[in-house]
Formats: sequence, C-alpha cells, structure tokens
Amino acid sequence: MKFTTDWLREYCRCDLPPAELASLLTMAGAKVESIGRHGEDTVLEVEITANRPDYLGVIGIAREVALLTNRSIDPPQVGAAGEVVGTLDGTTVKVEDFVGCPRYVARVIRDVKVGPSPAWLRRRLESVGMRPVNNVVDVTNFVLWESGQPLHAFDLDRLEERRIVVRRARPGETMTAIKDAVTCKLGPGMLVIADARNPVAVAGVMGGKATEVGESTRHVLLESAAFESSGIRRTSRALALASESSYRFERGVDLEGVEWASRRAAELIVKLAGGTLVEGHIDARIERPGPVQVRLRLPRLYAVLGREIDRKTVLRILEGLGFTCHEAGEALDCTVPSYRNDVRLEVDLIEEIARIYGYERIPSTPRLSLIPVRPTTAQRVEAQAREVLVGLGGCEALTPSFAEPGSSVRVDYWSAAEPIAVPDPRGKEPRELRKSLAPALLAVQRRNDAYSETPTPFFEIARVYLGGGPTEAPFSERQLCGMIDPAGLRAVLGRCTALVQRRGIADRLEVQPANWPGFRSDRTVRLRAGGAEIGYAAEVTPETSHAAALRGTPAVAELDFEVCVAKASIDRPVSEVNRLPFVQRDLAVIVDEEVAWESVERTVRAAAPSHLESIEFFDEYRGKPVPPGRKSLAFSLRFRSSDRTLTGDEVDLSTRAIVDRLAADHRAVLRTI
Repeated sequence: MKFTTDWLREYCRCDLPPAELASLLTMAGAKVESIGRHGEDTVLEVEITANRPDYLGVIGIAREVALLTNRSIDPPQVGAAGEVVGTLDGTTVKVEDFVGCPRYVARVIRDVKVGPSPAWLRRRLESVGMRPVNNVVDVTNFVLWESGQPLHAFDLDRLEERRIVVRRARPGETMTAIKDAVTCKLGPGMLVIADARNPVAVAGVMGGKATEVGESTRHVLLESAAFESSGIRRTSRALALASESSYRFERGVDLEGVEWASRRAAELIVKLAGGTLVEGHIDARIERPGPVQVRLRLPRLYAVLGREIDRKTVLRILEGLGFTCHEAGEALDCTVPSYRNDVRLEVDLIEEIARIYGYERIPSTPRLSLIPVRPTTAQRVEAQAREVLVGLGGCEALTPSFAEPGSSVRVDYWSAAEPIAVPDPRGKEPRELRKSLAPALLAVQRRNDAYSETPTPFFEIARVYLGGGPTEAPFSERQLCGMIDPAGLRAVLGRCTALVQRRGIADRLEVQPANWPGFRSDRTVRLRAGGAEIGYAAEVTPETSHAAALRGTPAVAELDFEVCVAKASIDRPVSEVNRLPFVQRDLAVIVDEEVAWESVERTVRAAAPSHLESIEFFDEYRGKPVPPGRKSLAFSLRFRSSDRTLTGDEVDLSTRAIVDRLAADHRAVLRTI
C-alpha cells in the first residue's frame, strides 16, 4: 500500500519528517518498507497484513497517524445518502447470490463529459503507481485508494435493458476484460456482474471491455459493492487476472463503507465530469447481525501488559481507533467499528491498546504468575521409551492415522471389529482409521527396501482407533508402541525385553505361543509382563513378505503403551556397579517339542542360586542328532556374586543343579554334540 505525505495531510495535519513517520507506523504494526520520491512529494510504501484491510486506504492510515500524533482526523465530507429506490432511471439491480455479494449499491450520473482529469488528480494517482485514464475512471481509482473501497463505472447505455444481475457464470460464458483485452473463460463457480444477456464484469476482479467508460459515454452507472473474499481469491487465481480491486476484496472490505464510497465518488464525478446525479440509489443487501460487542476488563488489561495504564488513555486509544466505549465499573463495553473485522475478543482490544500505547513503554518483566508445568507420568515414560529404543539402534517413524491401503497384513489383536470408516471430503476413495501400527511399519520397511537402504529397526508410539464389537464400546482409542526389526523375532523380542526391564515395568518378559494369519505359527507369541498381557510379537511368513515386496522376513511387535505406563517405575533405585568378574556357562538341552522356552526359563530361575545374574536364550535347533519330536534349546547363564569372586566349582555345582531340575520337570537331556 502506497501513500504520500501530501495526500495524508489532507485528512490529518501531520508535520513529522518522513523517517519519523515511518518509524512511528512501523512500531504501531504497519511496517514501512520503503520511502521514495515522486516529484516534490514523499511516497511511503507500507506492508499490510491480511487482517488489516482498513490500512488499504489513505483514510485508514490517517486515522492511525492522527491517534499516534495526538492530532485530529478530518475525513472528506459528503452529502446525505438519500432515498433507497427499486428502479433508478430505468435501471434495475438483482442480486441472485447474496453469499457471494452481500451488498451492492448503484447510482446513476447522467450527461457526463468524459475527458482528462485535472492535474491534482492525475498527480495523486501517478504518485501511487496508477495510470490516469479519464476523469470518471480516475475518480473510482482515487476513491479506492482514499477509502479502500473498490468501485466500478459502467457505460449505462451499453448495459442490455439497463439491467444489472449479480450471478454465477454459466457454462461456456466468456468476457473480454478491460486489461489488455484478455478473453476470460468463466467457470460456473465464478461470480459475475451481468446485464440482461451477458457478463459485463468479473465481480470484484475486472470490468469488461464492452461496457467500459470512454469518450463517447454520456450516462454512467456507478457500482460500489462487497464480495466474498474467498470467492474473489479463487476467481482471480483461476483467471490469472488481478487488480487493485481484487487485492482489497480478497482481504475484505467494510460492509458499512460501501455506500459512503459510492456517495463520495458520485459527488467527485459530478464535480469533475459534470452531469447530474439521479436522485436516490439502489442498495441491495442482506440483513447483517449488529455490531460486535467486546468487554474489556481493566484489571485483565493491566495483568496482561504488566503495568497499569490510565483509564483516560485507554479510552482515548480505543475511541481514536473508532470503538464506541461505555464504562461499566472496572470494565469497558466496546462496540467494534465495521471496518475492524479482526477484533472479536478481549485480547484483541488489549493488543490494540498495547501497540498504540507503545510496546517500548511496556516493561519486559512480566507480572503474570508463571507456573512450571511438569511432564506427566505418561510423557516421562514415553520419552524414556524413545530413549531406550533409539539407544538400541532404532529409528522413530511417524505414519498416518489412516489404515495402510492394500496392506497384505491384517492384525486383529486389539479388536476383531472392522476398521472405522472416515468419509473422504475430496471424494476420491474410502479411508479407514488404523487399528494396528504393524501394517504402516511394514510399509515403511517396504519403502526402505525399495531404495536398497540398510535394514533398520523402526518404532512408533502412537494411537490406534478401534471399533467396538457386541460387548465393546462403539469407539475407543489406544496408545501403542509398535516395533519392526528386519532381523526377525528374536531381535524384536530383545527390544521389547529391554523396554520392559529398563522402564521398570517388570523384571522379565514372558512369552506364550500364539497364531495369526500372515505370521509364522512357530514365531508368533503373546507378551506378558508384571502379570498382565501387554501385546504380541510375530514374524511374517515368507509368503506375506513376498506379497508385501519385503526383503527377508521381518518381525513386528506391538505393546499396549497405556498398560506399560501404568506399570512403569519412573524413579528407580540405583545400585553400585558390580566390579567383580562374572562366570558364563552356555548350555543346550534337548526337550520335547511342546515344551516352550518360557517354561524352561521359569525352571532355570527356580533352580538357580541367588548369584545367577542373567539367562539369555540364543538358539533353537531341530534335526539330527536331535530325535524326532524333540528340539534343542541353547541358552547362556551368567553367574556373579556381589561380595566375592566365584570359583569354577561353585558355578559347576549350580549348573548341575539346574540341569537336574530341567531333567526332572521337562525330561530335558544335556546336549553334548
């Protein structure tokens, strides 16, 4: 937005040097980007934010400058509005779409004499980068720049049946624009101004060549209107056609200022182009809600700004900005002016007072009470879980909340109900909310495999969305910790074990055989910890891996993170590092096929002495020389005492006791080959 200091002084007697004026406006929120010259006048260019369309007219800037410099504002004086009529000198206006055009004001000036504009008007327009055209068109541009309200003048005699219809474009319609005589192909969603037959303007964007005001024009229909911002923006982009009018309509114009701008322009046209203003005007509009009322509590103002501001100063600022204020004890009831659509809340009023009062005058030390927010238990456990999994070499994945389309794996562990369908607003294809993290993690693995990336474990802590069955709630959410490891089941179980132990959920992870479609029956397990079932782990079958275009057969695991949080020990005791050496024994025992590792581990722990530090499974074998119906389970035992170094004989004695107990409970035989 450009304006000149000379033009500004017509409405506000501001004698500040241009540099000081620029600094003043910038500190008040209207950043001055440049200061230039046009002849003997100084031109300032201001960056206007989208929420301040009232700055898009010199009067709007003058209002702020007057308040900032303690001057009075002297806006142009125009005549009374006059009578609202239905027909104006044989001209009718019909608005078919009040959503797209909430207000349309029309006036008629007869017997104008179109010609060059006077020097002062040409100079005003040239100083802000506008090209003078003729006295009628130049007046509409001048008032646009003065008030921020766009206007358009039609050659009345070129309007078919002297009719104005505001409607949506019809299929196949075109219009030749004034700018460069471009032919616009109008889409059905575009709002147009039409006569009885054809479009004569693209509403809010550009007028048409057919009704352009020129030297032969005798009678003028003057349009001043308000159009829906989003519709103007879409149309302007679609036609690749922009103007000073569309720039302002896209940001919103003052609905109550539409008629004032029409009066102002009509009087200037009569003054500069002669002619007679036809009595009355057409004002097609819808009923709008009353002005916005906002209450400002003065104690709240003082608390937010960190200092008290004199009540008179507060009133002076708000009334200078156009607000009507009524005192109500320790509060002010403020009526928001129609040109400030950005003010809707109490905090908006506080911001207005702060920027006019001066941010530099507000202390930087806040008086607001600051209460530190401590992370919740769930947040702490989640952060620690991430730390554990990243420390084990995992990478965190972030996947969409929608089910992976076309997944070859379906996980019904958390709910057997069908996924919850969600309508697609674009109408392209149906979408479903995920009820498991596994399909999306497998898709992450597939994309990495497609790019020949190094096999990497991934994890994700996120929510799934479960539809209810006959005995379940119709909808529920559950937070899970999902993992995928290309190395298979043992690797993913190791990550689950580490997470359970390091977060104090349980001393060990228990596994129970399970079976689900798409996963290997001999490598699918339910997981238990601390006496509760917390999830599952499974390795995909070669067939599933091939269908999903995966390399190898990765394993996935999902833990109920809400149960993990409930059982986690955040603050765990720290013990001194045991500096004594450990003694390790590797054993392989042959047991019946139906004997699970969990049972073997339980027996070992029951038979072991107190100095058994850990037990770790590392192999399962079937085949010669192991007899049919039997299998070999290999594991490591680590012994260490806290007060002395163990001897080999002590460890051998403990190992023999463990083997004997396995033999008694599971018919286990120590494998020697």
